[in-house]
Amino acid sequence: MCISETRSARSCATYCFFWLYNLILTYYYFVLLLYLERIRGESVQFEILGEIIMKNMLFLMAAVAVTLCLEAKSFEPSDALIAALISVESKGDDAARGDLNLSQKAYGCLQIRQPVCDDVNRKFGTHYRAEDCLGNRELSMEICRKYLPIYAKTCANEELARIWNGGPKGPKKQSTEAYWTRVRKALAKQS
Repeated sequence: MCISETRSARSCATYCFFWLYNLILTYYYFVLLLYLERIRGESVQFEILGEIIMKNMLFLMAAVAVTLCLEAKSFEPSDALIAALISVESKGDDAARGDLNLSQKAYGCLQIRQPVCDDVNRKFGTHYRAEDCLGNRELSMEICRKYLPIYAKTCANEELARIWNGGPKGPKKQSTEAYWTRVRKALAKQS
């Protein structure tokens, strides 16, 4: 499962912050111990410094574990789910055009409409256009991988498929149940 670029960047920034915090805290304790030794005439036992550094390292390890857990909550669709969505949406036709009766047509193998691109553009600062998905499977899959995690609360295939079909509130819409049934059958065929 790929982690989206923003989540990776956020995780990297969090990780760097905790390293910096650890270094500053260690320096602070070291200076405090030197202060006690030089100003107050008390001798510093460097075992104490080692103990403090170990506590800071444990804190850092816990912070990294939390960061990794948050990163693991990326609800991106699996390759199998995307393949099933493609099968249901266009039967694998990269040049498919749909929703011809609507003002915003659907394009490509995943039948992407402009509102999906608008949500992805807003979230990621990209400039995707639905028309660009026509004949471009890689772009269609990239947009799908970015769109679904924006609204998913779990990584369940049913929720992801129903969001894809019905938008952010898709899992609550009765109209997306039949769509999920078709996607589930497409997933079963892959096994």
